[in-house]
Amino acid sequence: MSKEIILVVDDDERICRLLERYLSKRWFEVKSSYSGEGLEEIIANLQPSLLLLDLNLPGEHGFDIAKRVRALDKKIGIIILTGSGDSIDQVVGLEIGADDFVAKPFDERQLLARIRSVLRRVEASTTDAEEVLDIIEVGDITLNLESYEATNKKGSIGLTTHEFQLVAILAKSKGRVLNRDQILDKLSGRDWAPYDRSIDVLVGKIRNKFKAAGEPNLIITVRNAGYKIASSGKAAN
Repeated sequence: MSKEIILVVDDDERICRLLERYLSKRWFEVKSSYSGEGLEEIIANLQPSLLLLDLNLPGEHGFDIAKRVRALDKKIGIIILTGSGDSIDQVVGLEIGADDFVAKPFDERQLLARIRSVLRRVEASTTDAEEVLDIIEVGDITLNLESYEATNKKGSIGLTTHEFQLVAILAKSKGRVLNRDQILDKLSGRDWAPYDRSIDVLVGKIRNKFKAAGEPNLIITVRNAGYKIASSGKAAN
């Protein structure tokens, strides 16, 4: 059985060494990079399952790096390491494709639990992708699960990774109401109490984009319950 690879991107060599020692004893192969320079090539060569990414790197902000990585690999898990507990950072991170946040200084056991949770999400999403068709239709919008593209007769709708995933989650639920915790659990693999208002922010942004595309009423808010899709998603032949 091969070890899953975790790539640590942090300019603090002490943290890199700490994570390498701790996680290597938990059956992970751990590699480190001290900046985001050349990260695309490193990821292409290593094929890591998960990225532990410091938010405040010299030369390039962690959000910009996360955005580049997510564009390169839709499946890789991304956990951002940050010294800030700012909820705005969490919202921005979710929008650009991060799966979780861990505050510094962190407890190694808590970090390990978060890593395993995100990796379960990665494995589940890969399995789901193998078991379902690549196309879902929601009203007049077509979701391509392979390319993460949403389109309608007007053309492409520019959804971010998590916006696309949220719409797909609701579409697959076929009209059932999902509360915020259920959505976040499917969206990011978290099994702890998240900053759930970030879902409301994402829904608002999706609605604005759908409205601009002529599809204003696809996501319905059910008061004190959650969200559902107005028209049940169906797999296209």
